[in-house]
Amino acid sequence: MICLRHRIAAIVLVTISTATLGCGVGKHSAIPDRPEATLQDELVLKRPAPERFQLANGITVIYLYDAELPLVQGNLLYRGGSLNETPEQFGISRAMAGQMREGAIAGFAPDALDDRLDQLGAKIESASGDEYGSVSFSSLSEDFPEVFRLFSKVIREPAFDENRFRLWQALALEGLSRRRDDPQLMTNIILSELMFGKKSALAGISTKQSISNITIDRMKEWHQRLVRPEGAILLVTGAVKRETLEQILHDGTTGEVPLAQWKVPAAELPQAAAPASPPKGGIYVLERDFDQATIAMAHLGPKRLSPDHYNISIFNRYFGTGSFGSLLFSEIRSRLGLAYAVDGGFQPGPISGTFEVGLGTRVPEALRAIDSVLELMERTRVSEPDALEIQKVKSSVERAFVFNFASTSAVASRAALLEALHYPKDYDDTYLPRLAQVGPKNVEDVAARLLDPKSLVIVITGKLKAVDVAKHFKGRFPVYRVTFDTELGKVTPVK
Repeated sequence: MICLRHRIAAIVLVTISTATLGCGVGKHSAIPDRPEATLQDELVLKRPAPERFQLANGITVIYLYDAELPLVQGNLLYRGGSLNETPEQFGISRAMAGQMREGAIAGFAPDALDDRLDQLGAKIESASGDEYGSVSFSSLSEDFPEVFRLFSKVIREPAFDENRFRLWQALALEGLSRRRDDPQLMTNIILSELMFGKKSALAGISTKQSISNITIDRMKEWHQRLVRPEGAILLVTGAVKRETLEQILHDGTTGEVPLAQWKVPAAELPQAAAPASPPKGGIYVLERDFDQATIAMAHLGPKRLSPDHYNISIFNRYFGTGSFGSLLFSEIRSRLGLAYAVDGGFQPGPISGTFEVGLGTRVPEALRAIDSVLELMERTRVSEPDALEIQKVKSSVERAFVFNFASTSAVASRAALLEALHYPKDYDDTYLPRLAQVGPKNVEDVAARLLDPKSLVIVITGKLKAVDVAKHFKGRFPVYRVTFDTELGKVTPVK
């Protein structure tokens, strides 16, 4: 899908161990005479349970032992990210997080830290997303004590090297100018700003001014406000005994304050707000000399973990996120041949969710492709899907769910992620039973209540004329011509 939020949505947690976990899938002796008659037994999922304990300073530790390989990996998730930024500082979360590792640590020059980690065959990395940031490590188990101390210093004492920061800033500014060469990125940025507004952290589009505003002093201040033990989650998996881990967490014999005693003064962070009013629906055309048309469509949708959460999971797979089997793919791409890529569905968020459809097609087919998507949306709103089709979709979702637990590190990483995003503690235990309760009528109901084709914001980038788009839709949607340099520019109505 062409994701409306073009920034990092979430941190990819480090996974190294490849130990597979058990899940039972029933077998049938008779071979069916057609694929749709294939029967599936109830999925039985077995997975190890990570241990969880709390440090006195507020860090939650999620730990899972795995001695298959002599490796240890870990990740500290701290709460807060780009959704906490203000317009004059858009981009500072990613800058600060990246420079925590790039700028090395107190007592180590950047090159010296790079060299030492290379000698150990270890890694320490840092990044930030919308809702949380991450500092991760991986090492041989015999080097774990040393690497963990370096990891702890990256978290608490980043040096923010001047030379590496200046290089990052120069590359970031150069990257802004390359936006106008990327049709998908331009389309995403325009859609984000139209949906949420330029000054909203929900769009959070970095500008030349906001990148130029970032300084080392401001990153240090942001680090003090964001990177803190309260609410942080430390994930550790691999060939390290729990007693060894706890000893290192509390060990102050090296003369350093152990991670268990790390404290930071309380600080408040700005909070992104939901849109005050619905975005202005219509079709927005960026006339550019691209032979392929990039199209993104969206309207507001439910927040994360809404009462429709499980119904949405099935609707999404049925409508647009099920690859070859989805309604969008089978109709728009396979049957009609109107797009080389298409998908879509609801994207629930922490503050405001969206419904999105993204597709790429040849310019002559662009308007017909939009018409076809609108027709499918309307059809889904007024007709109940076939029961056998929904059963196949449910089976697909259930089996895809198993891959969240493909290794011990994946199990622990998922536990940390769900906690960081405030999911219920029993979410994974109850997911499959609740999914089983979803039926065709639930899918139709979600579509009828939550899909709103008339309020769509539709962005088209390619070699199309806005006046021709207006003629095609004949008043069904207002049409606007937009300009773009490194962000959304002028918006002009087309009559």
